[in-house]
Amino acid sequence: LNTYQKHEILAEEIAHYKISAGNILDQSNMLNRKFELKARRLANESVITLQGLINAFNYGVQNIYDLATYFEVTKDFVLDAIQHYKQKYGLRTRYGKYIIEFEPLIIYKDL
Repeated sequence: LNTYQKHEILAEEIAHYKISAGNILDQSNMLNRKFELKARRLANESVITLQGLINAFNYGVQNIYDLATYFEVTKDFVLDAIQHYKQKYGLRTRYGKYIIEFEPLIIYKDL
């Protein structure tokens, strides 16, 4: 595992610690799958926050690969986080004085 993959796994394991208890390895159990998905979403939100996306774009990050480097995660983790935010907020959300559009990923200051 590289450093970025370790970062992702650690974030997900911390999320599991916060939201579930016991053995959830049996993924044929619907409740266990639910806890797994919830932990993955919490890991996405804890590593790639909306404020973090704004900070990255203000820093000059312009594409998915740069975002992955900025957050020290894989490109797939970034894409999963963006997909999660799209499911949670729709195609766009307002955060502070910014508008974040998730498809395509564009961030701009609201005037």
